[in-house]
Amino acid sequence: MLFSSRTACRVLLRSKTASTAVHHAQQRQLLTLAIESSCDDSSVAIVEKHGANPPSSCAATLHFLENVTADSREYKGIHPMVALGSHQENLAKLVHKSLQHLPPATEQDSNVKSVHIQSTDGSASVRRQKPDFISVTRGPGMVSSLSTGLDTAKGLAVAWQVPLMGVHHMQAHLLTPRLVAALEAQAQAASTLKGVEFPFFSILVSGGHTLLVHSKSLVEHEILGSTVDIAIGDALDKIARMALPTSYIEASKTTMYGKALETFAFPNGKVDYANYKPPSNRGEEIEKYEDTRWGWSLTMPYAETRTVAFSFAGLLSTAQKQLEAHKTKWEEGAKRETDDWLPHDARVSLSRLFMRNRVRLKEAAAARYRKLEQKGASKSPRETPRAWKPRENNRY
Repeated sequence: MLFSSRTACRVLLRSKTASTAVHHAQQRQLLTLAIESSCDDSSVAIVEKHGANPPSSCAATLHFLENVTADSREYKGIHPMVALGSHQENLAKLVHKSLQHLPPATEQDSNVKSVHIQSTDGSASVRRQKPDFISVTRGPGMVSSLSTGLDTAKGLAVAWQVPLMGVHHMQAHLLTPRLVAALEAQAQAASTLKGVEFPFFSILVSGGHTLLVHSKSLVEHEILGSTVDIAIGDALDKIARMALPTSYIEASKTTMYGKALETFAFPNGKVDYANYKPPSNRGEEIEKYEDTRWGWSLTMPYAETRTVAFSFAGLLSTAQKQLEAHKTKWEEGAKRETDDWLPHDARVSLSRLFMRNRVRLKEAAAARYRKLEQKGASKSPRETPRAWKPRENNRY
């Protein structure tokens, strides 16, 4: 079942895609100012989708992109009030700065609507192209943060008398690869433009979400699996705060501890996991990840079923118990041998095991869905891919 939106929005979305089969002569140039404030990042961008005669070799141009992240390090995690204060302080500044990057409008551009923007020093007024519409994240996300972005976007839309388009956070993530492809693609006929083509699979791990999604078109997305307990980001953040050395966390410039955990586990990047091979059979898929040297043992969630779902609470609690056992042992006698209750190599080992489980879950879910497709339809309601309606912000 497809999600339904207003006809105007659907036409607008379709005209923006780089791979539409519409002839160049029918393509329309579009310019938008976009605002994102769903969590702790205040972000503003100006994006232009070129028409039949692009001025450069790209199908789209990113004229401006800048963001400010709220500093919640004191709380070792995102604090809603700190995020709100950051949005209120920085969002208007970013919008003001972005206006200087709107494409210039000339007298020859008779079909382009324009606005007069004061120069940076305020000494002159410059004629620039007016955005065709304002884009803004409408959810899901933190309500107070979303409200700041929505109110700012509504004000711009009313002041400029242009449409306002609310963008679903998860749908935006799904379509980002196509935007990147449009920004990088060489100019060519739309029908032969190479990019990210439908259908494709995506793993979304933004904020409190963990979703495996099958995208068939701009407006058709199926959730194949989601988490039954906590999101992977939550699990990674919590295990990172326990597994990472205190000095490592204190030196972090952000609260993205999941990213810090990955950097700690694989300091050399891809080189450190170049030898990784995905499981070739069911037995390898469900085997435990173990490191007997340090006593780590993590079991693959849903190892005994073929349910298309994610689960991270069990992994997290198992790792926490094993970490507590190490700390207790150190407090009871090993203190005399080392100043750190968990050796560096043990921390790296656990971090790698936890990160590898993340990759394994994605592979397992995709493999299971392919098997379901081959069988035609699943018998269990939980195994049935669900149609995703982005208008229903909080129904996952």
